[in-house]
Amino acid sequence: MSANKILLDIQEMRERYTGLEANPFMVFRKQLQQQEEIHNASLIMTDLSGDVLIGSFHHVAFAQNKLPNTIKNVEMNECEWRLVDFLSCKTFENVNSIKTNYYDVRFPKTLKNCTFTNCEFSRMFAIETLFENVIFTNCIFRNCNLSFAKNAKFENCTFDHVEQFGMESN
Repeated sequence: MSANKILLDIQEMRERYTGLEANPFMVFRKQLQQQEEIHNASLIMTDLSGDVLIGSFHHVAFAQNKLPNTIKNVEMNECEWRLVDFLSCKTFENVNSIKTNYYDVRFPKTLKNCTFTNCEFSRMFAIETLFENVIFTNCIFRNCNLSFAKNAKFENCTFDHVEQFGMESN
């Protein structure tokens, strides 16, 4: 079953189960774990919880989602995360994020073996995050708090009103 077919089925289930106590996203979660790629989707207020979220996402918008314990071996290309609290997710591991925007998010407790290239971060907080082998390349940070990101590597990044390593930039 194609990823886009799954998303259409979910939309139909959402409309059918509105107001009921059933979880219309249970089937979606099971099917999502079997998919390799999701393209051109909008996942808003969706329950993506479970043990692990894996796969490849292209042109996908995520907003106010319930997340799994681990986001692992994920490729994100031109995606957008809004109003997401990754602290409910313990680990980002082996995540490759390209041209992905993060607005109003808190990063998880651990970022391990992750790369962020040409990404934009606005009002992003990584106050309690442990960075292990994390590289940000050509990224833009606006109004962010990266106080404890001293183990991360920043290459050719732009910082605007960012608290980084205990010092604020303007």
